[in-house]
Amino acid sequence: MFVVAGLVVGHLLGGPPRDQASVLALSSACRHPMMALTIASANFPDERFGAAVLLYLLVNVRGVPPRT
Repeated sequence: MFVVAGLVVGHLLGGPPRDQASVLALSSACRHPMMALTIASANFPDERFGAAVLLYLLVNVRGVPPRT
């Protein structure tokens, strides 16, 4: 859901030039998983979040179609 929302919002805010829309869509969908892992680990030191971040990255890689 986050990947699709990031792609849609990034594409819409990218403007008419297709190159700009593609770059903004992909960067919006990727987010910053390592930053999320760092913040989550700092706030909940006894929990493990690696699997959740890895799952998000896999969904992101498989769910984002190649754009040209």
